[in-house]
Amino acid sequence: MKCAVSDFDRTLYVERMIGEEDKNAVLNWQKSGNLFVIATGRNLGTIKPIFESYGFSPDFWILNNGAMIADRDGKTLFTKLIPRETALAVLRYLQSINDDGSGVSLTDRKVCLLSEKGTSTQKACDGGTITADQLESLDNIVQIHRRNLDLKHIKDLCKDIEERFSEVSGCLFSVPLTKKRRPLTFPRCDLDQPHLHPILRQILLEFLNIYFLPVENTRRQSRVDLRILEEV
Repeated sequence: MKCAVSDFDRTLYVERMIGEEDKNAVLNWQKSGNLFVIATGRNLGTIKPIFESYGFSPDFWILNNGAMIADRDGKTLFTKLIPRETALAVLRYLQSINDDGSGVSLTDRKVCLLSEKGTSTQKACDGGTITADQLESLDNIVQIHRRNLDLKHIKDLCKDIEERFSEVSGCLFSVPLTKKRRPLTFPRCDLDQPHLHPILRQILLEFLNIYFLPVENTRRQSRVDLRILEEV
């Protein structure tokens, strides 16, 4: 048995669709007795319905940049929470910086936390929107997200948060402008538990008892060619 792990957005899921060729490649890979795993920054609520609409599913989900792992049916196998008081302290600090608002990924949904002025740069969240006065009600936080069009601001924010809060690390994501398309997302900083990514391989071995072969995006900003699965 082999296991292939693929990113989702702009890799398997490009321009809001999964290609038929890619879907068939995954299905053939699974029919041959192998495992297919999605590793994504998304939470389960925003990605599982997409797969359901295409009539297939990965064998396991690595979610929130590794903060959660679930089986095919969505049953949680592993969770790494940000300590609640730390998460709330980070959110309070972020509220004081500007009016961007924050995305907050919980174990069961993602909510959009509005700024004190009621504004947000976040995309729509599957868990809806909460106001600043509801911040203290949040619990079971796995990730915090900030988005801003100023890339330098986001880079500085990631560094600032790491220096202020030792229990949190920042991961920068940015998508460059191209002539053919508008930017696919704002530059953003995802905040979660430090040293999370290096232990993913250990987690996979401990919980799933498998080794994995990463499926890389072969062309920048384009779909991964999943036909390579037939060669590994």
